[in-house]
Amino acid sequence: MTGSFNSISISKIKSPHLFLIVGLSIFLYSCEMPVRFDRNNPKDPESQLYFPTGPSNVTVKSYAMEIYEISWEDNSITEQKYIVERRINDGEYTLIREVPPGTSSILDTTSVFGVYQYRIAGVYHTGIKYSDPSDAIEIKYFLQTPQRNFSSGSLIPLTEGRIIAYSATGFEIYDPAIHKWIKIDQPGSFQQTLIATQLSTGLLIALGIRPGNNDHNIYIEIWDPASEVWIPHGHLIRGWQISDPNLPDRGFQKIGALPLRDGRVFIHGSTFNTLTSKHIPIAELFEPSTGEIIKADSEEIIFSYYHSQHNQPAVQLNNGELFLIFDETPLLFNPSSNQWRKASQIYYTPRITTLLHLSNGNVLASEGVRSGFSTYLYNPETDTWTDLWREEYYNYGMYVRFLLNLTENEALAVTSKMPIFDITSNTWRESPARLPIIVRSAAKLPNGYVLIIGDSDTALVFRPGEDY
Repeated sequence: MTGSFNSISISKIKSPHLFLIVGLSIFLYSCEMPVRFDRNNPKDPESQLYFPTGPSNVTVKSYAMEIYEISWEDNSITEQKYIVERRINDGEYTLIREVPPGTSSILDTTSVFGVYQYRIAGVYHTGIKYSDPSDAIEIKYFLQTPQRNFSSGSLIPLTEGRIIAYSATGFEIYDPAIHKWIKIDQPGSFQQTLIATQLSTGLLIALGIRPGNNDHNIYIEIWDPASEVWIPHGHLIRGWQISDPNLPDRGFQKIGALPLRDGRVFIHGSTFNTLTSKHIPIAELFEPSTGEIIKADSEEIIFSYYHSQHNQPAVQLNNGELFLIFDETPLLFNPSSNQWRKASQIYYTPRITTLLHLSNGNVLASEGVRSGFSTYLYNPETDTWTDLWREEYYNYGMYVRFLLNLTENEALAVTSKMPIFDITSNTWRESPARLPIIVRSAAKLPNGYVLIIGDSDTALVFRPGEDY
């Protein structure tokens, strides 16, 4: 066959073939045209009018101590990422985390007291959509574990706001401004610390021994918080637990140190005289500015027995006298005349382990070693005692380790349940606090919070009177 397609008579093409050729031509032509879609549909994820449902139902719940879980509903499949923001108290929201698409929870660690709120932002190709804020959650306590083990040590609040923690083998400082523990050097003239306290000048005094080398001296060093340098100041007149039973003076069995308002330090304890079989109070007065040390013993006051394992609490009264408890015997000491005398006895001789000088001049005392909550009030002006409360431990907690002044009108008993004492009415009230650790030591921070150290070397900062 010769000729072209144009020369072929249309009449010779069968009808089915005609339709096929026409349809094929239209299809080939349409393939050369650009594809056009309507992108004005707001339900189309690729549309510029599309805005998905953002994250919602942001919740915060406690995950562990000082750790909180923030969760939300993921209502979209087109987010590029989620932004987690947090604000504290009335501050601005700040970014704390960016997380991949599909995430619906994170964990956050708190480091500052206050009221926390969270919000979540979904990031999409068309913009950002924020959730409603979470309910507010108030951070009332958190853990701050020191580097050393201070579960058997003590806390000393410094006048400039920091807290010293010490045990027999080391010192650390807790700085509430940054919520961190910082190690400081150990005194150089002794290896084991017996007692430490802050002087009225702001300096820290520590007393310690050199165990294991037959050296019975009690050495003195003073630490300057500004320079963080220890300065040796010799040793006390009397030694520590002299082992020779033939010596009439066996030295300190349990030692305490009380800074006086005149700048001196009253170092006190008890000794057993093997020649007379008598327990007597012993003391030395140390003047830091000159290094002078004088004895201040009493041969007239005698104990029938003595338990060296218990504390010997002491406070300075408004009149300048010192009020002390030696085992079960209340004593008064005048640092001006170096004279001792007995104070009135509580009627059934409890073993007082903690004293607190109150703003009204009275002294709050706690037994703290039996299975109940027993506290007493001593009035120095009348030399009388008042039995405040003897309650089972499930109401107020047992084993009162410390008593702290919170305000001019309130004091705190450091137990597992933290009851509060009203100084004006001389009454205790229950606290909603139920702390999760066994308390070993406590100190008040400048902002009114309390730092405590418990078993397993756990340190906890909390606000008294709150429900935990």
